[in-house]
Amino acid sequence: MIGVWTNQSGNPLTEEQQQQNAREIWGFFQNQGWTLEAVSGMLGNIEFESYINPAMWQSGHTIEDPAYPNDTGFGLVQWTPWQKYANWATDAGYNWRTNYTAQLRRIQWELENGEQWIPVGRFDNMTFEQFTQSTQTPGYLAEVFEYSYERGTWAEARKTNAEKWYEYLGGAGSLFGGIPIW
Repeated sequence: MIGVWTNQSGNPLTEEQQQQNAREIWGFFQNQGWTLEAVSGMLGNIEFESYINPAMWQSGHTIEDPAYPNDTGFGLVQWTPWQKYANWATDAGYNWRTNYTAQLRRIQWELENGEQWIPVGRFDNMTFEQFTQSTQTPGYLAEVFEYSYERGTWAEARKTNAEKWYEYLGGAGSLFGGIPIW
């Protein structure tokens, strides 16, 4: 996966780099048994949170400051505090600064260990496991992921992003993973 260490607003990755990262994320979670719809819903949020840049720091904070504030987000899903992810990765034997696949392993670990996900009534209290197996629309699943996992501020862009990644990765009639068939 490609990462660009930054704390600046704006996308530091090219479209091709984002696509490469999205393919790697889909491949990892597909091997864990997740549906394309669920991964696309998650990617819609990841793009909104970090531009699919695993080295993204929360905007405006100094990178690598030893006194880094505990309320600063980092990574694909902007773990807050950032130490939540960094400590887990270090304890698991990963270099949290350079092993970006470890972030995907952390999300799978959260699923398997009942971490981070809080079922929400308006989504029929969908569990994390149910989310990973869902074939509901990517836009709907982007909203479920936002409220149950991210717990930030809803933005319609999350839904739009999810639908875009679903089509790119092979859903919605695309036979070749985002390559248009005319």
